[in-house]
Amino acid sequence: MSEKRLKAKIQELQNELYQKEKMLKTLEDERRYYMKYQFISNAAEDFMTLINHKYEYVAVNNSYCREHNKLKSEIVGKKVSEIWDKDIYNNTLKDILRRCFKGEIIHYQDWFQFENNKEGYYDVVYYPYYDENEEITHVAVVTRDITKLKTIELELKKSESKYRNLIEGSFDMIFRLDKNCIFTFVSSASKRLFNILPEEFFGKDFSDIFIEEDLDKVENVIDLLKRGNHVEAQQLRLHISEHEFRYIELNASPIVEDEIIMGHQGIVRDLTQRLKLEEKQKHLESELIKEHRLASIGMLTSGLAHNIRSPLTAIMGAVQLFKMGSNDLDNMEIIQASARRIQNITESMMIKLSKESDEEKQEININEIFINELEMLQANLEFKYSVNTEIDYGEHIPMIFGVYNNFSQAFSNIIQNAIDAMFKREVKKIKIKTRYENDIITVEISDTGCGIKEENIDKIFDPFFTSKPKINEDKSKEPTGTGLGLYSCYNMLKPYNTKIDVKSEVDVGTTFIISIPVEINQ
Repeated sequence: MSEKRLKAKIQELQNELYQKEKMLKTLEDERRYYMKYQFISNAAEDFMTLINHKYEYVAVNNSYCREHNKLKSEIVGKKVSEIWDKDIYNNTLKDILRRCFKGEIIHYQDWFQFENNKEGYYDVVYYPYYDENEEITHVAVVTRDITKLKTIELELKKSESKYRNLIEGSFDMIFRLDKNCIFTFVSSASKRLFNILPEEFFGKDFSDIFIEEDLDKVENVIDLLKRGNHVEAQQLRLHISEHEFRYIELNASPIVEDEIIMGHQGIVRDLTQRLKLEEKQKHLESELIKEHRLASIGMLTSGLAHNIRSPLTAIMGAVQLFKMGSNDLDNMEIIQASARRIQNITESMMIKLSKESDEEKQEININEIFINELEMLQANLEFKYSVNTEIDYGEHIPMIFGVYNNFSQAFSNIIQNAIDAMFKREVKKIKIKTRYENDIITVEISDTGCGIKEENIDKIFDPFFTSKPKINEDKSKEPTGTGLGLYSCYNMLKPYNTKIDVKSEVDVGTTFIISIPVEINQ
């Protein structure tokens, strides 16, 4: 072999040796990277891979293999395009690897599916891997399964959406304040209810939205909230314009986190229409009650005329005898007794009318009220001739302070109901009993009437509820009703914290027990 050919062969062998040494170095470097990477990553739950310039897997950790349902030997040395779906690789991964090898760190989150057929939501980061010469030799990929977090996030968004829909769909105005009681949120109901846009509240102090006359109440509300208390059913007047306000009901509570008040939240309900309707209803009921009382007075007047007629007839008879020449002194006594009877009737009538027309509070004796009412009921022919009464007045009944008419009319209504309830009964008896014990005056009014059905006991104080025939119904002179007697009775005694209990048995009778606290009514 010539020297020239020998030198060429030596050069060829040297080149081959150099290439093998270079390959060996590369393999050694990748082994070193892999060993270093493997030491760090195999215990991690995150999926970790190391990819070279050829887009081949140099190293993978156990978690990554588990998700792909493959052994390490089935992944390491394979190209990324061989492991992943072709569309995913061409449309996403290929471009990401290219950019990362140019030095870009790429971070994204998305839904995708590994070969174990489990779809999940993953957080993925591609990092350029630099060697000691600051050259990019690999791409390290760290993937974290955040499906649970994403699911929670989605559920929270759903919950938030439902919560917001609930708030925005509420007919009432919902609001939130910061810890200094400055508006930070107001629902869209403010526009519908008060013609005020939600943003017009933002930055305003809570007290700024109410009329000046209610500021003391508002300051009390703010004080309660700042001390961590709840505010329930507080009625205030919301300022709308210079000459307009709305009645509202406020319910509010503090927002507490870790025992620290962070702000306040509440609901505002427009009461304006309701209060107007209630006012109209009260006016209507008041007018009907007045008519009811006038009707009672009419019946009373008719009865009084009948009661006065008897002594007047006696007087006229005695006078006629005197005209005929009789000097019998017994006739004079008849005249005196009859005149006295007329005087008693008219005095009782005048006392009742005088006291009942006085709407101011005065000292009241419960026993005297019954004495006067029973005297006046003598004008009721049914009561006078058909009803037996049993009276049991307690001793030392204290005076109370109130409007006379409230008690006289209430007791009269209950007694009248008792008389009506006994219309078809053979035994007609009313018992009235008064007692004083433990700061309570107790009044019992019992009858032997038809009784009240159990299902109607809770209804008897409702307006317009009655078991009697209506006024325009023909029931052969049976007493009629408007359903306002007991209703007005309840409302007249309510201001005195009076409790009314009813015991009744059908075809046996009914007892009304009225308990009047004394101390608070003196």
